[in-house]
Amino acid sequence: YFLSYNPNFSGLAEKHILQKNGIDIRFIYNNGKRSIFFVDFSPFSTVDKQNRSETRVIRMASLLLLSFSPSTKFNLRLGLTKSFLWGNRYYLPVIGFRIGSLNRLNFSLQFPRIMSLNYPLSNKFQIALFTKPQGGVFSISNSDTLYAAFLRENKVIYLGRYEFLGGIRIDIKPVNFIGMYVSVGKSVNNYLALYSLHFNRRTQGSYIPFFKDEQGRTAFVNFGIIAYFGKTKSYYQRKNIDEMISINNE
Repeated sequence: YFLSYNPNFSGLAEKHILQKNGIDIRFIYNNGKRSIFFVDFSPFSTVDKQNRSETRVIRMASLLLLSFSPSTKFNLRLGLTKSFLWGNRYYLPVIGFRIGSLNRLNFSLQFPRIMSLNYPLSNKFQIALFTKPQGGVFSISNSDTLYAAFLRENKVIYLGRYEFLGGIRIDIKPVNFIGMYVSVGKSVNNYLALYSLHFNRRTQGSYIPFFKDEQGRTAFVNFGIIAYFGKTKSYYQRKNIDEMISINNE
């Protein structure tokens, strides 16, 4: 994946264009019964185009998850994650569940990721109400003294941000190998923080900010196209395949 983020700071002569590039690798295993094991590794790099050589930072996000379905109408998920989703570096437990069948009205909650009420009207059309956090941690050049203390040791500082998206999402699958979606709603609790690399050089857990602020609410629109490749040749009950797809998407 490739992401460009362009924060606007008043009073600075130069514009910061922050980039995040990475790859996501997922392993999903079903034991042929009711349990699914899910492992996710996501190495990524962040860089400020203003000074690529000094600001490039390599990181690793990860997730280990066990999903257990005692019935088609209930699913329980437990795990651990190293996440930068909340604009910081956190080591968090993962706790989640789903009530209701995947092909019927169902409610899903997975901390720290997403909460949704899903209603598949047919195999080709689904509507959902959802709320989820969105954010990340970026590296940014300190050449224009965003952080004035310890300039020699703070050529790079970290910028963290997150927001809560809440709204409605519509999925349409006109053919078996193509899906389309659109979601609209409000972005709330928009949070931004700056972290000193020098001050947090020995920090093992979450970073401590020297600046933080909350931005105003905004509207958002997301849309996209999803392509599906491959064919399932054999499986133990269709519900395990459906559960794997659900875990992979969320």
